[in-house]
Amino acid sequence: MITNVTEYEAIAKEKLPKMVYDYYASGAEDQWTLKENRNAFSRILFQPRILVDVSKIDLTTTVLKDKNVVAQLVRRAERAGFQAIALTVDSPVLGRREADIKNRFTLPPNMVFKNFERLDLGKLDKTCDSVVTTYVAVLFDRSLNWKDIKWLLTITSLPILLKGVLTVEDTRIAIQAGAAGIIVSNQGARQLDYVPATIMALEEK
Repeated sequence: MITNVTEYEAIAKEKLPKMVYDYYASGAEDQWTLKENRNAFSRILFQPRILVDVSKIDLTTTVLKDKNVVAQLVRRAERAGFQAIALTVDSPVLGRREADIKNRFTLPPNMVFKNFERLDLGKLDKTCDSVVTTYVAVLFDRSLNWKDIKWLLTITSLPILLKGVLTVEDTRIAIQAGAAGIIVSNQGARQLDYVPATIMALEEK
C-alpha cells in the first residue's frame, strides 16, 4: 500500500528499466539544482497560528494581477478549446544529462512527436542521438527572444504564459512584452545545473 507520493519513486526504480528510470530521475550535469529543488523545501518551516477559522480555505490566486509551424500549433490549440498557451522560454538547448549518456539512452522504435506528426516533423530519424538532442537542435529556434513573444500575441487571442522564469527582472520584461503570466520553473533541474531551486526564486522582490 502506498501512503506517501515519495514511495512511487522506489517502486518506479524497482519496476522500470534502468535507462528509463534514470531518464526521468536524473538532472543536468552534477545534478546540484536537482538536489537543491528538494533541499530548499527542507529549509522552509511552517509557523502555525492558533484559534483561526479554517472552515473556508480558498487557495485561488492571480498572477500579475488581473513562423508557420508555430502558427499551425497555435490554431490547433485554439480549435481544441485550450484557454492559454504555455511557452517554454529557458531551454534553447537541451541539458547534458550524464545518466542518459552513460545509459546510452535511446527512444523506443517508431516513436513520433504527435504534435508535429501532421507537419511532417513528427517522425524521428534513425540517426537521432540519445535524449533527442539532434532532433531538438533542428526543430528549436535558438534565436527566440522577446520580439517573438510580441509576434505570438499578434496571431492569437489566447493568453501567453512564459514557463521557465526565475528572476524578477525577466518577470518585469515579460509583463512589458504582453505575457499574461509566468510559470516559475527550472524544468525540474533537467536542463541547466546550478540555478536556484524553484521555490527559492519566489523570494526575489
